[in-house]
Amino acid sequence: GYFLPFATLNSEGTVYEVAKGTWLFVMTEEEYQEVVGKTIRANLLRVNEADTNEGARLTSTSLKKVAPKYNELPTIELKTTAGGIE
Repeated sequence: GYFLPFATLNSEGTVYEVAKGTWLFVMTEEEYQEVVGKTIRANLLRVNEADTNEGARLTSTSLKKVAPKYNELPTIELKTTAGGIE
């Protein structure tokens, strides 16, 4: 899968100073089939070193949900507003 961050960056464009944003973790259909019917949760970690995961710390987490069948997943619509993404 892959991670999609949505946030306003500071004037220097540095990600490590993001204080507010929205994120999605997207799984392929094949990956998703392994979790259908199970209770899942997505966690977002920040690290000091991306190559080694050194300094990993939890920065955001989702609610626990039972994963429905792939064809029953809701559609996600992102809208840009003056305040960011909703």
